Amino acid sequence: IAIEDTEALLALVENRKSISFAGHTHRQEHKYISLASDMQGRNMHHHHVLTTLCGSWWSGPYSPEGIAYADACDGSPNGYYELTIDRASYRTNFIPLSLPKQQKMRIMLTQSIEPDSDNTPSYQLKSNSILSSDLSNLHLIVNFFEGGPKTIISYSLNGSDQILLKKSWIKDPWLKQRYKDHKSEIKPWVDSANSSHIWVGKITANLETGLHKLTIQAQDEFGQIIYDYLCLEVLPHHQANLIKI
Repeated sequence: IAIEDTEALLALVENRKSISFAGHTHRQEHKYISLASDMQGRNMHHHHVLTTLCGSWWSGPYSPEGIAYADACDGSPNGYYELTIDRASYRTNFIPLSLPKQQKMRIMLTQSIEPDSDNTPSYQLKSNSILSSDLSNLHLIVNFFEGGPKTIISYSLNGSDQILLKKSWIKDPWLKQRYKDHKSEIKPWVDSANSSHIWVGKITANLETGLHKLTIQAQDEFGQIIYDYLCLEVLPHHQANLIKI
């Protein structure tokens, strides 16, 4: 992030925990501002860019009540934030409006992580079922809505040890398909954009046919641990449905 008066800003907050907020970009980001000479980040300012209540400027699709889902261009749902301050500590908590209040991430499975021309994974599973013969191509994509540079995302299968996912600068494939399916309801200037809070990884376990529990563990910017889950079905004979993005 480029700031003309970085030294003056950091002088004001020296030896203090500090945070500022903005919402102009209609996406969610965490920026940490320090001088290039401060290699240890001893004097750092936290700038939090908040996704907006109107998301994609109240673009559709619409709920049965006629309310726009307004998913933001980085794959975040629209919503609002709670700020908690306890003495010298602080944390934010994102509350989505179109999802359950406690949902902090979107978990997706894909059989190809190769990016297409605009840096989006080419395929996304329509369901959480996959042929056993296709397991060698199975990848996991997690959009952790309030994630940032300090966030750590990992997964485990059936209670195994956690495996780290890699942060990737890509578009949310679920959102891209949603915008495509509802093009007439999306504002003309709105399009999906690369997200600063997506993690990807390959599922390498040799899974038997049947149901498997996928556990996602997220350690957020404030050190809080959050879990979410997905049921993965491995099929011996049935065709797995794919959506091409």
